[in-house]
This record gives sequence, C-alpha cells and structure tokens, in this order.
Amino acid sequence: MMKTLCFIFLCSLTAVNAATVNIGAFGVTSTTPATKTYVGPLKLVDDPALGFTLDINGTYGTGVNEIGFKMQVGAKTNDNPGCTEFKTVKMDATFQMTMPSAVTDVLGNSALDCFKKTCTKGGYTFTGIDILPNVTALTSEIKLPQQTYDVSSLTPPYADYELKLSPLLGADKEKVMNFLGIEFTLILALSELQVYKKGMEVPVYMKFEILKTSIMTTPESDNCGARGDKVCGTQTCTSIITTLAIAQCHACKFLCDNIKPIVATIAGSGKTAVVDDKADLLGALKDFATSQNVTLPDNIKKCTTNANVTCMGIGNTDKCPSPSPSPKDADDLDGAGTNSFYLMSYLAVFAVYAMLYEL
Repeated sequence: MMKTLCFIFLCSLTAVNAATVNIGAFGVTSTTPATKTYVGPLKLVDDPALGFTLDINGTYGTGVNEIGFKMQVGAKTNDNPGCTEFKTVKMDATFQMTMPSAVTDVLGNSALDCFKKTCTKGGYTFTGIDILPNVTALTSEIKLPQQTYDVSSLTPPYADYELKLSPLLGADKEKVMNFLGIEFTLILALSELQVYKKGMEVPVYMKFEILKTSIMTTPESDNCGARGDKVCGTQTCTSIITTLAIAQCHACKFLCDNIKPIVATIAGSGKTAVVDDKADLLGALKDFATSQNVTLPDNIKKCTTNANVTCMGIGNTDKCPSPSPSPKDADDLDGAGTNSFYLMSYLAVFAVYAMLYEL
C-alpha cells in the first residue's frame, strides 16, 4: 500500500511552484494482495491564497470481499498570508466507502440479534441495546460542513498531534467505523514544519486502518458482555446464554470470528487487518522513486528542520525576515514566537489530508 501511494504522489507532485497547477489522476494496481489506488485530479494554488483540491481512491480485495474508499478534500488559507498574516484555513471534504457484501451479510446474521432492540436466545427474550450499525451510513457520500480553523492566537513550541477521521463524521458513521475497525489518522508533525514568505515545507505522515480486528469496538464499555467493548476481546463467553450480557458476548464473538476470515481472504493468511500502516509518505515516495531510477522534482526534499525526514515544498521558498528581538523574546531569534504562521501552514496540509481526511 505504501509503495502504491508513493508512486501516485510521485505522479502528482511534478510541479507546484506555479500559481495554479492542475494535475490529472494516476493509479497503481497490484494482484497480491489485490489493490487499486488512485490519486487525483489534484489542483494546487498559491496565489492569492495557498490551497489544495485532491481526490483519493483505494480498493482492496475482489468480488464479495472488495472494500474501498474515495475522498475529495480541499483547503484554502486566507488571502496573501505572508509571514505574519496567516490567520485561517477553510476545509471542505467528502468521504465514501464501499463495503464488501461479505461484511454486510455478517452484520445481517441473526447471531447479532441482541445488538437490536429485542432478541431471543437460549429460550430467553431480552430487551436489546439497539447498536447494530447501518453500513449505508458510510456507503453514501458524506459531505462535511465547511470547517474554519483560526489559530492566530496560538504560539509555539508546537507538539506533534494525531487527528482521527471518525469523530468528524457524526455519531452514526463513527459507530460503523468503530464496529468494523476502520480509521484514518493524520499525524501532524508540527515539530518538523518550515515556513516561508509565501510557501511551506511539510512532511506527510498518515496512519490507515481498515478492518483491523484489534480496534473493533462497540459504543459502550459493556456492549460485549465479558469482553467489555472489544469485539475481538480474548475473554471467554459463558457457554449457556441466560442473560443479555452473555448473549452480547456471543454476538461479539460471532462478529469477530466472521470478520477474521474476510480479512485473511483480502490481505492474506495471518493478517489481522486489511490495511494497518503508518508511513512517512514522502519518504516512501523518495525511496520508491530511487529504486525505479526516477528523478523527483525539487519539491520533494529533505526537511530543513530534520534531514532524516522527507518534506514537500509548496509555493516559493523565500525566507521570512527575522524580527529584531525584544527583551521578552531575545531567545526567539527565528521569530517563531511572534506569529502563528508555522502552525497555520501545517494546518493547511492537515485540512487537505484530514479527511482521510499508506495504506
């Protein structure tokens, strides 16, 4: 998955210094395991605001076991941000998944009836908990309301930060993703950010988890009986069903036991997730390009702040002037403490990728 995305980003980042760049879609497929990944069209704008619009699509498996996602994400800063006037970032995004019919068949099995309002098991009738997720909440396109980020009052030093997608989608959609072990996480490496008069240099880290059994969870801490909220917990369910909690434990065990072979079919024997990866995408891009004897554009380079990490340069690289230190910031010779541009620059990239924003 990492190499797949890397190749696509190689195609997509061939020119980003012009005021507006339009780049088509590029994709890569593999057969073992079966994957298809496409990125683009991509639009980059650096005048009068810094902005992105990007489409990303990925599918894994085939036939009844095919699962996939597609997204379109966009972000735009305020006009003419400069070194000290970077105030806001506005984000727009859509997200949609394709669910395997093998998974929907499992969720429709009567063994999960005690995740509904009422159920009868072992000769007992229980009032259930009504938590069975509706996967169509993710299979229809989700358009997030435009989000505006204002960090003009924040000051460095900035710590790295992880932002998960599922909480941004609403309770019903978050429930589906939690039940099925699906999460996309942007890792904001704020400590490695470099900014310029009208540009930025940033690394891109991403964590992708799809049908990861260890993070399959229910909405409440006791929805799986003895297993708590862990669908694939290790606790043994009491064999004879006499209470709702025991029935719920068996429901979680059934769900876990039937998702695992679907994962193995898609990703391979012994795998516990269709996708479970964290990557420095641009670093992987650089390694993959080198192995293919491909010369990357100057925009892909070692980060100024950390030569062991690969960054993407957007816009120009004219340095911001260093302000004259005052007594209160005499140790702050790079001016980082006098404005919020460092954080805002990185949030522009956050907004683009948060909808995933390696698979």
